[in-house]
Amino acid sequence: MNRKSVKSFVALLLLISYANSFMLNTLKKSPGTISTDNSTVYVIFNGIYPDDRLNKTDKIYMRGDNCNLTWTSGVPLKHGTNNTWSTMLACPTGVGIRIKLVLNDKVWMLGPNYWFVVNARSNLTILPSFFPSINKVYDTESISSSLLKNSRKCSIYLPPSYHDNPFKKYELIFMHDGQNLFEDSKAAFGTAWKIQDTLNDLIGRGEIN
Repeated sequence: MNRKSVKSFVALLLLISYANSFMLNTLKKSPGTISTDNSTVYVIFNGIYPDDRLNKTDKIYMRGDNCNLTWTSGVPLKHGTNNTWSTMLACPTGVGIRIKLVLNDKVWMLGPNYWFVVNARSNLTILPSFFPSINKVYDTESISSSLLKNSRKCSIYLPPSYHDNPFKKYELIFMHDGQNLFEDSKAAFGTAWKIQDTLNDLIGRGEIN
């Protein structure tokens, strides 16, 4: 093996060692995995949900793991101003923490668990949905295109939480072949892909937001 080959081999070993170290550090950040740092900081949890969607006796609770939380009963959040519910808990740093808000400690928020790793004093905000609804697909007015020399409509899908919590922001996904996405009556060959059914199912099972 010549000198150039030896250098390449050593570089490869260093790269493998770096990759292993990166993976180990990543695993340490997984939910429920404790790192070597055992210090504790206070975390402020804020839940933002419209007051006009709640009864006067309704309360929002939080369940989870770590921070003295459990999945069997929730910690009540204090109702403040501007549709906000809050609490402050002592949390260990370097530990993956999963939480979820629960209305009246009975109705779980829609979607996946909210999880994070505490490294310093934090202020976390969650925008839950407790009363999701299956929304119809909306068509826009015709939009003219000078490039295509015609007019077309866009079909818009809204997730179940869209009208329940107006404070929540959403990512935008563009998809081609809009006539084939949602409705059989518009599909080129009479059968649509029913994208809305797949998305509603994944959101309901907490696999996507």
